[in-house]
Amino acid sequence: MTPRSLPKVELGPLIPAIVLCLVAGFQFALTRTAGLAPWKGGGFGMFSTTDSGTNRKFGIRVSTGEEDRLVPLTSEFGSGFYEGAMLPSKERLTRIARQVAAVESRRSPVSHVHVAVWRVSYDPRTMAPRHDLVQDVIVDFDPSTAPE
Repeated sequence: MTPRSLPKVELGPLIPAIVLCLVAGFQFALTRTAGLAPWKGGGFGMFSTTDSGTNRKFGIRVSTGEEDRLVPLTSEFGSGFYEGAMLPSKERLTRIARQVAAVESRRSPVSHVHVAVWRVSYDPRTMAPRHDLVQDVIVDFDPSTAPE
């Protein structure tokens, strides 16, 4: 008996499919573990959800020695809100908290900033909307020194 040789497989045509599967796998993992909006990171699953990232709610609460107040999102805090809503990592939200504290400390000393991102989901039976927390962070500051 003579050994048979296996047919050679050309991998070149398979490369786009392999890359597509890798991107889909990374996006699936990031939506499950890091809060990535399903409409971003490749767009797989974008039509299966209303969680587009732009529908997410951002909340910022600043605490001083005397009061605790919600702060409206304005351009003076920088442009990180969009990225923070799309992929709300602890690092991104901490950076936003520092930007907010830097601006707010001009008015009064800031003791801590709480930044949170919620997504809208719907009850499967009643279709009533509800807000689910995606990620939040509380950053403490020394009120005697202004954050940078």
